[in-house]
Amino acid sequence: MDQCIRESYFTYIVSVAEQKHFGSFASIGPWQLLIPYARSDIMKNYLNARIQPLLEKQDFYETVPLTICRGDIFKTASLLNCHHNTVRYRLSKIKQFLFADEMSNQEFYADISLAVRLYMLQE
Repeated sequence: MDQCIRESYFTYIVSVAEQKHFGSFASIGPWQLLIPYARSDIMKNYLNARIQPLLEKQDFYETVPLTICRGDIFKTASLLNCHHNTVRYRLSKIKQFLFADEMSNQEFYADISLAVRLYMLQE
């Protein structure tokens, strides 16, 4: 019973964070791993290293919805009312700003996506 209530609560938290309805705990994907540890010191340090610098530069942080759009640059450009090349340019600048130049684009998207999800849980 305890696990059932916990899973329902976690599903609710993810639904609020993503502003999207999830029908079951199984459907929340990687959130299953993040939620139990979201408030740990290690996760807070990780979050601060990735998101805090972006919050200082508004145009950078506005570009981060790319991760929420599951890597769809065109959808992100539409959300931001800008050209898709503008999104690509900002992402390259964000990578430089976060000293993540040595990461591949896929690694960077995964990294920033994780940080954004943790930030969404904190909010």
